[in-house]
Amino acid sequence: MATRDASAPSIADAPRPSGAVRALACLSQRLEILAEAERDQLPLWLPVALLLGVGAWFALPDEKAWIAFLLLAGTAALASLAVAPGTRWGRALLIFSLTAALGCGLIWWKAESAAAPRLERARMMALSAEVESIQPLAAEQSVRLVVRPIGEGLP
Repeated sequence: MATRDASAPSIADAPRPSGAVRALACLSQRLEILAEAERDQLPLWLPVALLLGVGAWFALPDEKAWIAFLLLAGTAALASLAVAPGTRWGRALLIFSLTAALGCGLIWWKAESAAAPRLERARMMALSAEVESIQPLAAEQSVRLVVRPIGEGLP
């Protein structure tokens, strides 16, 4: 019968993981089982993520909040890589976060590229026009006036 050498390392001497580490491992295992059971449904969350990003752009008040949302989505993506690399739920969270950021970024880019030309600075001028509509722009905290010129030779 073999005897154990007292100077050799043993697995019994290794430190036991803390309660938080065990709880995180248990949660990760449960999330992996859930993601595996719902694997056919996971792609259906892509439009939800995209609309979450678009909705965030409309709901948040200004550029600072939009940047904060993009940073939060990026942080969630990086956290999924750090906490759950190689797991189905980690990949799902990564893709969901990046898609939400993409939705916010796309609508922000589209709004910037489609914006009507603006006066660079305030100036005084004489203009004869009829106001056709007043459009409040909540995201930019301003108002757009749509006018039709009145005068000779103008439609």
